[in-house]
Amino acid sequence: GNLVHLDKLIDHMLVLSRFDSGQATFQMEVFPLAELADSVLMRCEGLAAERNISLDLEINIQESMVQADPLQIAQVLQNLIENGIKFNRDGGSVVVEIKSNGNLFEVSVKDSGMGIGPEDLPHIFKRFYTADKSRTRAVDGSGYAAVQDHLGQSSGLGLAIASKIVAGHNSTLQVESVLEEGTTFTFSLKAASSMDSMTGEG
Repeated sequence: GNLVHLDKLIDHMLVLSRFDSGQATFQMEVFPLAELADSVLMRCEGLAAERNISLDLEINIQESMVQADPLQIAQVLQNLIENGIKFNRDGGSVVVEIKSNGNLFEVSVKDSGMGIGPEDLPHIFKRFYTADKSRTRAVDGSGYAAVQDHLGQSSGLGLAIASKIVAGHNSTLQVESVLEEGTTFTFSLKAASSMDSMTGEG
């Protein structure tokens, strides 16, 4: 398992260094966001089942054509969903919701996990952020500190990348969290105009 983890880490580092040097190129395409989200959720099903977490996609729109880089957005969704699974409680849930908002689609990934403390929230997109144990231990001697430990080790990279990819799509990865209730990450993507989607057909 360690080798796979290392591989992933190196992969993450390469992606990050490309972003840092401005070399990350976005291959913008017109594609249905809902279908992409659905396929990423399916990829995460194994991990979710191991941890007894339910995955759901909530959409109340007919059409979800966006202009974005599908691989990069898949990466963002996967990082957020995996985080939501990892830092959850047994029997918890991760819900991906897609809403229409003017000429944008708003995507949120909501988990029913432990939440992130207000003092840690501003730092979670930093590359190797580890919550201060002494402060977190006061909240709860056992589980919470362990979660924070884990959060520091693994999610920093994923969130740093997700945040940069979203920024490259002219949006901001926002986070809201309530301790013991869960965390929601939200970002927006531009809807493809009807002209764009017409050329995509045929």
